[in-house]
Amino acid sequence: MPNTPVQAAAEGLPKDPIIAAIEAYHAGNAAYRAHPDDDEAAIEATYGPPSRVLESWEQPAQTRQGAIAALKLALYEHEQYGGSELIFPMLDAALAFLEKEDVQ
Repeated sequence: MPNTPVQAAAEGLPKDPIIAAIEAYHAGNAAYRAHPDDDEAAIEATYGPPSRVLESWEQPAQTRQGAIAALKLALYEHEQYGGSELIFPMLDAALAFLEKEDVQ
């Protein structure tokens, strides 16, 4: 079983879904910073939907890289905002991966 997105891609498997969700969130944040408006419509057009995906995330990360990405995002959100609705789901996803890996 591949343990990295590169291995997964090389073997024709999809990348860890949490990585794709985090990438969508980062892309949405970048789009928001470039958006001419600073209102609810701009949020909905940019980072709002990917943020909600991460805030309601319930799956463990599927790879070590996914767990690391989740931890990095949780740390970033804490450092930037002091709190965020997506911090705990990201911590849970990383921890679930690590606990599962420890059992194997």
